[in-house]
Amino acid sequence: MSAIVIKNRRNDSTLWEGEAESRGAAALKAFASGVNLTGADLTRANLSDAALRDADLRSIRADFFDVLMVVPREVGGLRAALVEGRIDGSTYTGDCACLVGTIAHVAGLDHCKIPGLKPNSSRPAERWFFAIQPGDTPETSQVAAITLEWIDQFLAVAGEPAATA
Repeated sequence: MSAIVIKNRRNDSTLWEGEAESRGAAALKAFASGVNLTGADLTRANLSDAALRDADLRSIRADFFDVLMVVPREVGGLRAALVEGRIDGSTYTGDCACLVGTIAHVAGLDHCKIPGLKPNSSRPAERWFFAIQPGDTPETSQVAAITLEWIDQFLAVAGEPAATA
């Protein structure tokens, strides 16, 4: 075990510090002790075994829905990539890519040229996708499972738009 400090990514204040085996384990300890991790820099934290069902994820979900509203025609393709384990939250390019990268791939565009959507690794939705790795599916990853629920909620309200010609 080593000493780990979790800081706020906006103002660099310390949110939690203590002994843990990894950044993911530290995040779990902090959450379990009641620490509010809003704004926490959890870069490189593996949360694959985290119990996230009771976490307050509203700001992440709202930001994710903001993204989906910009690209409604690509949501079905994003959903398929998630279900098939073709998300890699660490990269904007390739067959397995992050949120914006996957949307770009589905749209047949460069990730920097999606109208109304620019890559921003600080936005909550993109940080959330950082926890999804190639091969992760809703059956093997809580983050992917929650994300699939959100996509299905979005599609239930917004409907499945017709594909562009």
